[in-house]
Amino acid sequence: MHYQPQDNLLKNRIILVTGASDGIGRVAALTYARFGASVILLGRNEQKLRAVAGEIQSHGLLPAHWFTLDLATATSAECHALANKLATLVPRLDGVLHNAGILGDVVPMDKQDPDTWQAVMQVNVNATFFLTQALLPLLLKSESGSLVFTTSSVGRQGRAGWGAYAASKFATEGMMQVLAEEYKPHNLRVNCINPGGTRTAMRASAFPTEDPAKLKTPRDLMPLYLWLMGDDSRRKTGMSFDAQPNQAQQERGILIVFTGNGKGKTTAAFGTATRAVGHGKKVGVIQFIKGQWPNGERNLLEPLGVEFQVMATGFTWETQNRETDTAACLAVWEHGKRMLADATLDMVILDELTYMVAYDYLPLDAVLNALTNRPANQTVIITGRGCHREILDAADTVSELRPVKHAFDAGVKAQIGIDY
Repeated sequence: MHYQPQDNLLKNRIILVTGASDGIGRVAALTYARFGASVILLGRNEQKLRAVAGEIQSHGLLPAHWFTLDLATATSAECHALANKLATLVPRLDGVLHNAGILGDVVPMDKQDPDTWQAVMQVNVNATFFLTQALLPLLLKSESGSLVFTTSSVGRQGRAGWGAYAASKFATEGMMQVLAEEYKPHNLRVNCINPGGTRTAMRASAFPTEDPAKLKTPRDLMPLYLWLMGDDSRRKTGMSFDAQPNQAQQERGILIVFTGNGKGKTTAAFGTATRAVGHGKKVGVIQFIKGQWPNGERNLLEPLGVEFQVMATGFTWETQNRETDTAACLAVWEHGKRMLADATLDMVILDELTYMVAYDYLPLDAVLNALTNRPANQTVIITGRGCHREILDAADTVSELRPVKHAFDAGVKAQIGIDY
């Protein structure tokens, strides 16, 4: 994942990590602490937990708390007792990373040992559920809580020999999806992360002949682990992320934002729209704050079946009649909502939408809800300066245009075919 977090990404956040004594859990705990979090370590080996806490302290970071809990035998009562202890220690939890897990036997179903099957389900499913249930009250006290489960590719597509482990990860994915739906109205997002093949002891036990030097290290995966715990992912919930995607295989609509103070935002949007129309795609356009003069993009695309809805009020920020302009904006937005709900539209352009949000002509929540609930295969392009942070967070692709030179500054007026 190409993500460059700010050094203080997790400042003032309290994050609990299970399986924190080894492997990915240990590296995640150290990384969270390095980016400002107060970390709570959970594992079954007291000596190793002490060592991780000592390593955190040796770097001059916030002291880590640690607790031993053996998920192989943990009961609901024990998990609630731990949560009660935590409640006397910290005011809330801002994040929980469920990293602990066991593999079981990699053998065909008819050779799966029932006791091993039960052991895998206990650690990977039952105890994970018990602990989640116990920690939910602390998570819900956070203004931006993040609950992250660890999954696997075999938890999405079954693979021969991976019986108990695969079944447990299918259950994990289901648990994540249910929790995400239940807590959508709250400040808690719930997601899964699939670390993929990583240089860990569990991986070595599953593939003893594999060359570990060819595998990613836990540290290589940390950008995604950080992103899911920080506020940059705060509008993502109910999703399963791959820390090591082999290649881009997913087909779905995306949200693109062209913002910044440079020239070319609308031009980029309509260049993309022209490409889509050229491939037989169906496109709809909403234009805010465009005046009543004709523009080239509309002259070209409207005869090709592209619907345009234009505010067309000659709108300026020094308007003498805000009520009239607000009404005009809301009227055009009704068409925007219609387009965003139309599964037959492959692409919707919301040209200059950012200004409507920035100047309170449109409520942010209404825009985000329409974007979130649009058809899965619909791509949306938003243009305009000063795009709201929450829209940027929701976007898949963001390009910021920066001015270097502009002809207008040299006294050249706007020209037909170039500027409109």
